[in-house]
Amino acid sequence: MKHQGRRFANTLWFSLLVAGVSAPAARADAPPTMIRVSAVAGPTWSALTPAQREALSPLASVWNRLDANRKQKWLRIAARYQKLSPEGKARMHARMPQLLHLTREQRIIARHNLERAYSLPTERRQALTRSFQHLSDARKRQLAEWSRKRRKMPPPRPGTSRPHPPKPAPDEIDAGHGTW
Repeated sequence: MKHQGRRFANTLWFSLLVAGVSAPAARADAPPTMIRVSAVAGPTWSALTPAQREALSPLASVWNRLDANRKQKWLRIAARYQKLSPEGKARMHARMPQLLHLTREQRIIARHNLERAYSLPTERRQALTRSFQHLSDARKRQLAEWSRKRRKMPPPRPGTSRPHPPKPAPDEIDAGHGTW
């Protein structure tokens, strides 16, 4: 019951806040005006600094159509751009259009994978990267196909678990020790 009361109070407070912000301070006989709040907000392309425009140049054609949250995330990425090597800058620019067109679910998976990778100790992460780079192209394709098949499995419903853990990668020797 306390939870419902708190929710009601929050809803009431929010309604009053919105009403206070959107109510025009005009004459009493004037018709009320509506304030349109756009989900597409944040800085426009022309409002960005030259350094931000350089970092985000692959997004120039779509920037003004992005919502405020995505713009803020891209601006945080752009802040790190100047610290990258020339190869890193080129790689970032090459990947930006791909990242831009990911679905919400794909972005969540990518973010989760990145967090998981960076939760590993640096030496272990570098060892796994080196061992992957030394694989043949055929083996890399095989692992990519295995990963695609594994991702097609629907996520478990809340409160349940999978009946069986996902199968390891084919011919995987020992991923726990940095070898494929």
